[in-house]
Amino acid sequence: MRIGSKKVDLVFKKREYGKTLTYLVECKKWTRPLRKLNLERIWASYDALLSYNQGYKLLVVSGHQLNADANSYLNECRDLLHQTYAELEAAVIDFFGLPAWTVR
Repeated sequence: MRIGSKKVDLVFKKREYGKTLTYLVECKKWTRPLRKLNLERIWASYDALLSYNQGYKLLVVSGHQLNADANSYLNECRDLLHQTYAELEAAVIDFFGLPAWTVR
């Protein structure tokens, strides 16, 4: 999907506290965890889109938790978020609300 000139993996909207937020999702299925430099480059590639549009957030989804440096950088960027694929799956599909016999 394209928003302006930027190719985005996924876009979804969510209503929070009376505001509609737009989440731009960048998926990275790498064999190693994302490093700070990777997050900086991803963030920079979305900079124009995020600074022009109020209410946009960037969610980076990857297969691994972030290391300490990458996590510190993530905390410095107000509209930058990260989840692993497993965390995203658990947030979308509530396995814990199902009876134990249905979860394998």
